[in-house]
Amino acid sequence: MKNKILISIILFRLFSFSYAEMSKQNNCNEIIRDKERLYCLTNHLKVSDFLLNSSYQKLQKFLDKENIKNLKNAQLSWLSYRDKDCSLISSAYLGGTLEAEIETRCITDKNVVRTEELNKIIDAWSM
Repeated sequence: MKNKILISIILFRLFSFSYAEMSKQNNCNEIIRDKERLYCLTNHLKVSDFLLNSSYQKLQKFLDKENIKNLKNAQLSWLSYRDKDCSLISSAYLGGTLEAEIETRCITDKNVVRTEELNKIIDAWSM
């Protein structure tokens, strides 16, 4: 149990910097080769997923059972919207080399916005 807590703390500190700071340090747009740029974007996506999940889990700690249920339903609906919207956007590049890149960027961008929304709710509940 102590190991799990320690690992969680280390991971949180590792990823506690903001996505904006990460973007400044590692600008995928400067990478010329498609595969390398997609690899970079995929790493950004992983970080945005981690931050989103961290905020979601943190928010749950402030809520009662009814609001946890509401949050879960809202998050599932949001995930469905995000995936469908990004799929639609990237479908304009269907079969092209940019399809995966556009979808990855879209999901990452939406994750960042949703994380900010959840953090605002956390701020309101923690007052």
